[in-house]
Amino acid sequence: KPARDTDSTPVSLELRVNNFLTHPDWSLLARLDHAPVEKLLPLSRRMGLSLPENLQISGAVQGTIVYASKTGLGGTFSIADATATTQNVPPLHTQLLSATVFSDHIHFEPAVIDTPEGNLRAGGDYFLSSLQTVASLNATGFSVDALKNTIAAWFGTPAALETIHGGQIRSEEHTSELQSHHDL
Repeated sequence: KPARDTDSTPVSLELRVNNFLTHPDWSLLARLDHAPVEKLLPLSRRMGLSLPENLQISGAVQGTIVYASKTGLGGTFSIADATATTQNVPPLHTQLLSATVFSDHIHFEPAVIDTPEGNLRAGGDYFLSSLQTVASLNATGFSVDALKNTIAAWFGTPAALETIHGGQIRSEEHTSELQSHHDL
């Protein structure tokens, strides 16, 4: 609880239990109110999210995540003014990243991501049990090598990109779907 009623806390937890003595049914609700995403990163890793080891991220998380004994994981969240960096890849920045959490995956709404190389429009799904990522990317103004390096750092290198070398991506109409199983 905040020190004063007018203060807000970045993370508040609520535990609900019904039928405690007979057939317990419980849920744990986390409310995030401008929580610094960099402070939540270690917790995300401990909960099993497969993230690049050298990942550094900043931004403010807003949303609600719930884990219920009968339905599992759920919720929605967004990260405002998000910047992410990982080894050998220039910083990626987006004004707003929005996601919906389901019991078996997290769905990321398409977001425009600014990089020193150009812009990406990216969205997709991260499957929690298989650590599989399905991403849809639309690249503008990227060199092929920079796009390959960026994708490899986040998802691993899809076989479809292994044979492509050099050149520049200029079309705004080309969208690719990438599937990758990424073990970190």
